[in-house]
Amino acid sequence: MTYFKVIQNKKVVTVGCVFLKWNMKRQKLFICDANEGQFVQSYDELHVYHDSWLKPSMAHDIEYEEATIVVITEQEYEDLLESLDEGEVVEESPVIEEEPVEVQIPEEEKPMSIAEMREIIARQQEQINMLINKLS
Repeated sequence: MTYFKVIQNKKVVTVGCVFLKWNMKRQKLFICDANEGQFVQSYDELHVYHDSWLKPSMAHDIEYEEATIVVITEQEYEDLLESLDEGEVVEESPVIEEEPVEVQIPEEEKPMSIAEMREIIARQQEQINMLINKLS
């Protein structure tokens, strides 16, 4: 079973495990699995939510709210459900995005350019040629 939490304005507003999809023929919402879900239903069954990762809806008569819907573990679901049932306001902790770390390479460890490498190779080749001449 897939559990989720619904977040609006940085607060967890509900938790649930019911995914819904719109049936065009019958013009009703039906329970479905997470892969087919277009909406999620609130725990109290009074609200329907949609997030961009869910399948798009072709229903025009459905009143739903946009929200962030996050899949959670069963344990987190039970903990949040207990907190929400007790009337607690559950703040969603912000995701901390780390700034990219710029690595400073010391001057002596910076990679050489191709031109610098060719110059070193040319000098070494000259030294080798001089040694060959001396040995001959």
